[in-house]
Amino acid sequence: MAWVLDGDFSPSNLAATIRQGETELAQNFGVTGTVITALTRLPEVKLLELEELQLPDTMAIELNVTHGEREAVFRPIDDLSTGQQCTAVLHLLLLDNQDPLILDQPEDNLDNAFIAERIVAELRRAKLSRQFLFATHNANIPVFGDAEWIGVLSVEDSKGMILSEQQGAIDVPKVQELAADILEGGKSAFNQRREKYGFN
Repeated sequence: MAWVLDGDFSPSNLAATIRQGETELAQNFGVTGTVITALTRLPEVKLLELEELQLPDTMAIELNVTHGEREAVFRPIDDLSTGQQCTAVLHLLLLDNQDPLILDQPEDNLDNAFIAERIVAELRRAKLSRQFLFATHNANIPVFGDAEWIGVLSVEDSKGMILSEQQGAIDVPKVQELAADILEGGKSAFNQRREKYGFN
């Protein structure tokens, strides 16, 4: 069925080729003998219906998998890794749109560099006209994304809840403390990582 998705394909062209016979069908569409036989047996009334058929538009999602200034290389979504597929879909979700967007742990299949460099920048721009709600363990999203509100989910008696003192902006001391503990592993862990990376 690849020939149906070909940019040059049209139902009227297929009908005309069917009328020309088996050889033309094989040459122009590369179909097998069984399909050729079925098509050439179609009555004229069916060919007229075929000529009037309107095909819906098709869409192909591709992602540029190169980095930096190199020449762009686009791959179809089916040939991408899980992380790359998430990247492609996330870009579509972040296109100009007024609808609220809810995402559950987008970092599961995305690397931190991509989140910090691409997603956070788009979030900061888009949040002026759109509402976002993320469930995340990645500090880049709420902190660098300049979240207006952070709520820390707690569990009590097997029920999830967000306590009033565990929500607010990042400059609320309790929220700041919890965010540092949960997203960064605490002040000590954050400082150790900074020292290991040589960030002084």
